[in-house]
Amino acid sequence: MRLMTSVVWLAVLISVIVTNACGGRSGMIWDGGADTDADSDSDADTDADTDGDTDGDSDSDSDSDTDVDADTDADSDSDSDSDGDTDVDSDSDTDVDSDSDGDTDTEEPLYDATRDFSTDANPDGVWTFGYVTSIGGALTVFPSFDPETNRWYDIDNVSLNCPCAWKNDGTSTQYGAQPGELSIHPGGLGELTFARWTAPVAGTFVVHVQFFVGDLGETDAYVLQGSSILFYDDTTDDDPAHDFTAIVAPGDNIDVLVGPIDDFGGDNTPVEFTIDAL
Repeated sequence: MRLMTSVVWLAVLISVIVTNACGGRSGMIWDGGADTDADSDSDADTDADTDGDTDGDSDSDSDSDTDVDADTDADSDSDSDSDGDTDVDSDSDTDVDSDSDGDTDTEEPLYDATRDFSTDANPDGVWTFGYVTSIGGALTVFPSFDPETNRWYDIDNVSLNCPCAWKNDGTSTQYGAQPGELSIHPGGLGELTFARWTAPVAGTFVVHVQFFVGDLGETDAYVLQGSSILFYDDTTDDDPAHDFTAIVAPGDNIDVLVGPIDDFGGDNTPVEFTIDAL
């Protein structure tokens, strides 16, 4: 009996010890879990704060960078404005060049006595060079050409190479004629040298005539249509010019003439003579 009682108390003691032992382990686990959770929450908070700081820095940097980029874009816009100025200059230059080209591209007249001057034939096309002894007198066409002086003249009526019509094909001024100019020179016996345009068709034409002072002598000048004197200049020293409109039939003539005033020395007189359709 006594043995039995001892066994019962031993069992009870063992049960209590086992119960306490299990309960204590279990509480450690949960406490540890709670601590872990707390640490995890704390870490999470810390991470969150860290992320928050990081995000804050990132946002701040990002905004700052964005602002800087925006400023850079503004500078780019400024460059664009600069380009705008360049475009304005470009347009201005283009307009000027266009206007300059427009002047350059102006069409030449249909007929130009200087441009059309022929060394092969006289008459040549619409142009004839020769002389008369008086206004309204008989016309003599220059039959001869001298390549050395680039002039048309009359070998049967010549004094000091005159009267003549010639073109300065050199590179320097000769006898009062600039390079490229057509010049007519009266004769020693009072002959008037002329350049004649003969109308190839009927129509209305714009005529330009200008005489230049040329060499040292004194000359007078005429512009005729048919037998009518349209203009008379008692001197060519002031470079007289005439622009007018002429209505012509086929074969009609317009003449420019230069005559000597005193003698014929130094009487080279350059002339412009152009005709264009109206």
